[in-house]
Amino acid sequence: MNPMLQKQVDSEFMTQEQAEVIQKAVDAKDSVIASGHRSAAVRPLLATLMAMTKGFNTKKIKELEDITDDADYLLLPGLAVENFEEYVQKSVEAKSSLVTIKEPEHPYSMLKIMKKALKATGNKDKNVWLLECRKIDNVPHLVEIQRVHYDEKGKVALDKLEF
Repeated sequence: MNPMLQKQVDSEFMTQEQAEVIQKAVDAKDSVIASGHRSAAVRPLLATLMAMTKGFNTKKIKELEDITDDADYLLLPGLAVENFEEYVQKSVEAKSSLVTIKEPEHPYSMLKIMKKALKATGNKDKNVWLLECRKIDNVPHLVEIQRVHYDEKGKVALDKLEF
């Protein structure tokens, strides 16, 4: 397991089972999104996810023009732009996978983005893992993992993993 991910387990931010799901998702080149409020340690989780992609061909996104199909992973940090949803939309439509953030400063609907992406590309192979962070008793934790994908009929499906 990635050492930075193991640190998240050791600090009790997430469970071993959650870490294994995340490791498998990154190894499979699926898109992964750290979601939650900054106070719930969503930024450190994003840093861990980005570090986990180091063995792949990655491209850090700063401008919309940077979003291309020539990388395994597009790394989209929480940019201070008004159209962050457009960045996410274009990234999901790319053949590359995505690692990014979803926080109150950057709100968007993954279900809506996935519907638009299917219409734009016809690609039903995308898997996006949403990692929801929240505070429990004032301590940040990874509380939920959901997989957004397309079912056999081409509809967007959401699977919540139980731990």
